[in-house]
Amino acid sequence: FPRDKMVICDQIPTRILIADDHFVTREGVRTILEKQPDIEVIAEASDWSAAVETIFLHKPDVAVLDLRMPGMEPEIAILTLHKQMPTLGIIILSSFCGEEEVHRVIRAGANGYVLKETGATELLDCVRAVREGRNWIDPAVAASLATRLRAPGLTQRETQVLELVAAGKSNKQIGVQLGVTEGTVK
Repeated sequence: FPRDKMVICDQIPTRILIADDHFVTREGVRTILEKQPDIEVIAEASDWSAAVETIFLHKPDVAVLDLRMPGMEPEIAILTLHKQMPTLGIIILSSFCGEEEVHRVIRAGANGYVLKETGATELLDCVRAVREGRNWIDPAVAASLATRLRAPGLTQRETQVLELVAAGKSNKQIGVQLGVTEGTVK
């Protein structure tokens, strides 16, 4: 080939691991990702424990992980992964956008959060953003997080309960001290 007609491809594909406990979801995500010339799916897993083990084995650039899989708590898995592989991009793929779950995984180190009902374009935007070291959160999830950030902190009574728990008091003792039932303390 004449030199001016050659196409030189120096872009190394983003290596992806997909983990979801539903085979059909994994296949759908794989199909979307594998159509891209800059993405290579290198491994799959069906639970959190297998995902962590497979990530350590294959060392992907980005992991797309279902939030609710068996095996271990997502936050523990994410913290473990970031401790051993700080450059790994972690994307949570979920049907759920409950602000507490989202907040916990983002705080643990997830770089992206995509809802399963999202389109292929948004999933690809998220993968590419995370690969470039940026964060990407689905707009509906971001709105939920913004609401949480604007929410007031603990009430005075909640603070009292926490202080008594920290002092080693039982729920029953706290209830007696504050004049409420043990169930209310719980």
